Amino acid sequence: MERFHIAKHKMLGNIRFIGELGKLDMLHEGILHKCIKQLLEKKKNVTIKDLSEDLECLCQIMKTIGRRLDTDKAKAWMDQYFSRMRVTMDNAELPSRIRFMLRDVLDLRAANWEPRKGLTDHGPQTITQIREEAAKATGLHPGATNDPRGNIFGRNGLGPQSRGGTMGDVFGSVPTGVMDGTSVGTGPGVIHVDGFQGYSSNMGRSKQQMTQGYPSQYGQKGKDGGSPKQQHRQTRGNQGQTPQQQQQMQQKQQRDLSNLPPRLAKKAQQAQQLQGGSNAQDDINLRPAVNYTLFKPQTPTNLPKSTQIPQTGPLQASPFQGTPEPLLQKPPQITIKQIPATDKNKAAKKPMLTRKELQTVMETTLAEYLSSGVLGEAVTAIKNANAQKKYVPDMVSYFMTYTLGTTDEDQEKASQLIAALKTENSVSAQQFIEGFNSILEKMSDIAIEVPLVKSYLAKFAARAVIDGIVSLADLAEPMQDGAHYPLFLLCLQQLHKLQDKEWLVRVFADSKISLQNMLPETDRSKEHMMEILEDRALGFMFPLLRVQTDLWKQVVRGISATDLYKWIKENVDTKLQTQPGFIDVLVTSLLQHVTSKTTLAEGIDKATVPEKALQDKERELLEKFKAVLQTFLHDHADLQVSALYAFQVFCYNHGSPKGMLLRMFTYLYDLEIVEEEAFLRWKEEVNDDHPGKGKALFQVNQWLTWLEQAEDESEDDEEDE
Repeated sequence: MERFHIAKHKMLGNIRFIGELGKLDMLHEGILHKCIKQLLEKKKNVTIKDLSEDLECLCQIMKTIGRRLDTDKAKAWMDQYFSRMRVTMDNAELPSRIRFMLRDVLDLRAANWEPRKGLTDHGPQTITQIREEAAKATGLHPGATNDPRGNIFGRNGLGPQSRGGTMGDVFGSVPTGVMDGTSVGTGPGVIHVDGFQGYSSNMGRSKQQMTQGYPSQYGQKGKDGGSPKQQHRQTRGNQGQTPQQQQQMQQKQQRDLSNLPPRLAKKAQQAQQLQGGSNAQDDINLRPAVNYTLFKPQTPTNLPKSTQIPQTGPLQASPFQGTPEPLLQKPPQITIKQIPATDKNKAAKKPMLTRKELQTVMETTLAEYLSSGVLGEAVTAIKNANAQKKYVPDMVSYFMTYTLGTTDEDQEKASQLIAALKTENSVSAQQFIEGFNSILEKMSDIAIEVPLVKSYLAKFAARAVIDGIVSLADLAEPMQDGAHYPLFLLCLQQLHKLQDKEWLVRVFADSKISLQNMLPETDRSKEHMMEILEDRALGFMFPLLRVQTDLWKQVVRGISATDLYKWIKENVDTKLQTQPGFIDVLVTSLLQHVTSKTTLAEGIDKATVPEKALQDKERELLEKFKAVLQTFLHDHADLQVSALYAFQVFCYNHGSPKGMLLRMFTYLYDLEIVEEEAFLRWKEEVNDDHPGKGKALFQVNQWLTWLEQAEDESEDDEEDE
C-alpha cells in the first residue's frame, strides 16, 4: 500500500510538472490536449480504480493549465472535455472524492478559472504572520488590552510581575466575564456550575469574606452598601485592634486561604507578603492581566534574536491611552542603489511580440523589402521585433511560402533576407530546418496552387547550403528513403547551376550521403541510379558508377584482356585509375564475370565446397585477366590491399560461400598479383567501411599464418647465404 501511495504521489507530481511546463510555453498546446484526450478516452474493461486515477490526473492538469488552454481557438475542444467530465461525474460507481474533484474543476471554469479564496490561503504561517493578522483584526499590538480601566492592582497586584515569572497565571488573566455565577470558561469547554451551593465567581470565597472589606472587582459598591473608599477606611481601622484580635484575624485568613484553590491561595499569600504583612484583605483579581502570555506562542530563547518576540519595558498597570504601538519594530531603512545610466538599457528588456503581432510585422516588413530592395532596413525591422525563438521557424517558412509563386527576383531577395538574418544570429540552422520541414508537410496542398513548388523549394534549399545556413547532410535528413522524391535531386541540380562541378562533388563527398537511400526503393539499383543521374546531368558526381556500368558491358561482351586494357586507357580518366574506388570496380566486375560461369552459377550449392573441375575453370578464367590486374596493382601496396577488400566484400555480399575467399587469396598469391606484404597488412588492419572481415579471417587465418611463417623462413635463408 505504501508503494502504491508513493507511485500515486509521483504520478500526480508528473502531471503537475507537465502542466507547469505548458504554462511556461515549454510544451506545445497540442501535446497538452493529447494528454487530456488520453485521460478522458473511453477504455474497454477498465476498472473503477484505474478510471479514478485517470480522472484525478485529469483534474490536476486542468487545475494547472486549464486557464491557458481555455481560449477561443480551443473552445470547442474544451467544451467537449467538460461535457465528458459532467457525464462522468454522474457515475455513481466512482468514489465521492473523485466526483467532488470533478465538480471543483467544473466550478473553477465557471468562475473564469479564479479559485475560491479558501483554496488560495493555505499552507503554514509564521508567528509574525499570525500576529500581523491578529493586529489587523483587533487594532492592538502584542501586550496591549482593550480594557480602558487597566489592571486594578497596579505593580503590586497579583499579575505575573508580582511573582517574578515569565508566564501569566492561569486564572490571573482569564478574560472578563469568563467566571460568573453560572459557568466557568467560554467556548465548547465551558463548565456549568448551576446547582452547586456555595460556589460563586469568587472561586471559593464565602459571603462573609465578600463583606469584610474585599473591594469589588470592577470598582462597584460592595454588598454591604459601602463604597470602595469607605471599605478602605474600614480596613485601615483594623490596624487599631489588639494583638489577640489581630492573631485571630490572621488565623481566620489562613483558614480562608486553605479553602482557595492552590494557585489562588499562593497569589493571595504573595500579595500579603508584598503588603508587609498588613491585615488588609484585597480581592483576588479575576480580570485578564495586561501581559497575559500563557496561551501566547513562546519563542525559544535559543533561537536567533531576529526570530524572538520583541521585549518591551516593565508592564504598566495604567489604562490604555493613545494609539497602540506598532506590531513589529520599525524595519530598517532600505537603501536603493541607483542603476547607472549605462546599465539601464541592459536592465530594460523589450517585451516579446505575440504570434499575431509578429505576423503583422513580418507581412509589412517583407512587402516593403520586396518593393524597395533595401536589405538592411528589413533585417533591422526583424531584429527590433524581438521575435520569440519558437516563432522563428514560422517566420522562415512565411518568407519562403510567400514568394513561392512570385518571380525569381523575389525568391532571391527572400533567400538573401534569410541569409542576412543567419549572419545576425537571428536564425539558426535548426530553425531553418524546422521552417523548411513545415513547408514539406503541407507541400501537397501548396502544389494545387503552385505546381512547381518542389523546384522553387529546391532553389531556397540550394541557396541555404551555399550561404552556410545549413549543411547538405542536414538538408537531406527529411528526404531520406525517397521522401518527397525528386526534391533532393532538384537541390543537387540547383547547386550544380549555382556552383561548379568540383565544388558540388567535394561537398557531396564530405556529407557522406548515400544517394541510393535518397531514391525510391524501386530505383536503388546501380543501373537505374546511373540512368537517373544521366537524365539530370549529374552523372559527373559518380564517375566510377559510370565506369562500372560501361566496364561490365565490356566484360560481358567477352572482351580479351588486351582489349580491356586498351578500353580502360581510352575511356577512364587517368586520375581515376590510381584510386581505390576504380580498383574496387575493376575487381568486382571481373569476379562477377568469373564466378557467374563457375562456382556461383545457377544450381551450385554455396554451403559446400565446389567440385575440382569448377575450381580449375574458376582459376583459368581469373588467370585470363592476370595481366590487367598486374598492370594496375604492381608496385602499389595500398591498391593491392584495396583489391583484397574488394574480394572480401564480394564474398560477403554472396553469403560467404564455403572456401571461396581462401581459393581467391591462393590464386592472387600464386599468380603473383598480390604480394605477401599486402596480405599481412590486410590481416592486421581494422576497417569498418568494408563488411565481412570477421568471417573472412575465419576462412583464411590459417593460410595467412602459414604465409607469415614461410616469409620468415625465406628471410632466414637469405641471411644464411
